[in-house]
Amino acid sequence: SVRLDGASESGISVYPNPVAEYLQYKINAANSEMVYISLFSATGRQLDAEMLPVSIGNNILYRDIQGLPSGNYFVTVTNLTGELLLDGKITKVEGD
Repeated sequence: SVRLDGASESGISVYPNPVAEYLQYKINAANSEMVYISLFSATGRQLDAEMLPVSIGNNILYRDIQGLPSGNYFVTVTNLTGELLLDGKITKVEGD
């Protein structure tokens, strides 16, 4: 599973925050596995979900969020067994 090496106990960080265009997930994985990344509105409605592979070591995954209106959103990352690896909040701002 994904292990400690960064901003969260699971070894996952999400940046930049606030974000205008591309959200980056940095995941330090102890094993090759699939992760499930979800994006929710401030009211808890799921807006997007994607299952992506990660390899042993550092992985950087990108998400284009330019089409979202400004505001607060929640992101979660889970593994296939349903273990919550990250539960965080991001703020979307307008780009330059």
